[in-house]
Amino acid sequence: MPEIKLYNEKQLLLQIAAGDAAAYANIFDFYSKHVYVLSLKFTKDPAMAEDLTQEIFTRLWVNRQKLAEVHNFKAFLNTVSRNLLRNYLRKKVLSPENETYLAGYFRESSANAQDRLEFKELEAALNQAIGTLPEQLKKVFTLSRVEGLSHEEIANRLGISRISVKSYIFRALLIIREHLGRRHPFLLHVLLVFLGSK
Repeated sequence: MPEIKLYNEKQLLLQIAAGDAAAYANIFDFYSKHVYVLSLKFTKDPAMAEDLTQEIFTRLWVNRQKLAEVHNFKAFLNTVSRNLLRNYLRKKVLSPENETYLAGYFRESSANAQDRLEFKELEAALNQAIGTLPEQLKKVFTLSRVEGLSHEEIANRLGISRISVKSYIFRALLIIREHLGRRHPFLLHVLLVFLGSK
């Protein structure tokens, strides 16, 4: 059976290299399941595989200028994915212990004055970033990360597919990462661990 490819893949890659987010969404929608399955084979953990899929596509966007020179995107994507997966599993930079600590830090009710000030700064930066999202992305992201609904619950509430929910959350995280990276780089890592832990 011949491999299914996007008919306009090379054009989409050139558009992404030039910063076209809509073209990027097309590539993400087409290849995200492939990367998720690859991640799942490495991790044996569906939640971690989802997080790694988001991380892999975020790195592609951050390094999007390189895509203009890519001729076999699937092979390129497989190489990028395997390298990141190996590094992630080897280093375990964002360990469960770190996520537990950070989640507890944000929920700690007896925080001292310095902690409360840092939390207010984090909260303001995150709210500002969420405020930049297009309406549908904002709605899905808020239901997921603020109200804590599952992908299935969000899909049922909004009358959309679970795949659409995952795509919206990924795109929202991408926009938030870019916003925080430009304006609050020192907060970016902490917030991403917190946001990515659900």
